[in-house]
Amino acid sequence: MRKIFSRIGVIPWHDWRLRWILGAMFVVSFVSAAIPLVFSDVRNVSTFGGALYTSWVSGLFLTIVVTFVITIPALPQPDREEFDTRARNLLRRQKGPHIDYIVEQLKTLLEPYCEDAYREMSITEYDDENRLFRVNQHTKNQLRSYLNDSSVTFKSSLIYENGTQAPNGQESCSLTFLKVAGDFIRDAEGFGESTDLPNGRHFTDRLNVPFEMNLKPNEVCEIEHRMVYWVAAGTEHNRHRPVRYTNRLRVSVANHLPSRRIVAIYEKNGNEERIPIEAGHSLCVVDLREMKPEGDSVFVYDFRLDVE
Repeated sequence: MRKIFSRIGVIPWHDWRLRWILGAMFVVSFVSAAIPLVFSDVRNVSTFGGALYTSWVSGLFLTIVVTFVITIPALPQPDREEFDTRARNLLRRQKGPHIDYIVEQLKTLLEPYCEDAYREMSITEYDDENRLFRVNQHTKNQLRSYLNDSSVTFKSSLIYENGTQAPNGQESCSLTFLKVAGDFIRDAEGFGESTDLPNGRHFTDRLNVPFEMNLKPNEVCEIEHRMVYWVAAGTEHNRHRPVRYTNRLRVSVANHLPSRRIVAIYEKNGNEERIPIEAGHSLCVVDLREMKPEGDSVFVYDFRLDVE
């Protein structure tokens, strides 16, 4: 019985079929209840009219029960069918290996979206001679699939481009770890045989690490990584180009220098906006919502870091 009522509960009340059924039952029940007020003889079951009315009411009651137990739960709801069924309906129920193939391909076309992206840039060191910041960046991306009834596997990449090489005598840029849905893809044990990072975990000015992620129905797949790199003070642009739809993106800058103030510099309408970050403090410098990919040359944020 619980399943029956739960099935009724998922049918939207704005569905015209449901409103028509409930409206018809209400009208018929109201008319049936009003008949004894007009024709009092139907209250006497020993008469033909009374027997007919009693049979009518019994049939109406049975119809109402059957409607709630069978008819309403059986109303077709295409949006609640499995994805494979919905896809085959789109293709007018054609059959064959070529249909099986394209149904699977349709799943991969619905790329995941990013529900929340958070990036913390911790400034741990400043090289006065070369005017370079050493940045320890920790990023968490929470992804969801558009399909809430099927598990889908997607291929993606961790990409970092146009970076700055480490100054002489300093540790080079490095990827500390990459974790997908709680599992390490690259960590201290897995960098030695990495083909995309020929120097183990270290890289010079760019990075491209491919990986796969499996998105389960109604669950978040968290992509987490930490990397250390160098940023030119005052001139290097820190910017981001989304590769998928993103609900929210935040970037914070933490100043771990002993005594120097850092500024985040934005350019808006030809004017510079400088956001100071005191030593020992952290500040959110980017908080954006509802972003979509708009091409390789469109960045959702662009700022520079400098010292004062």
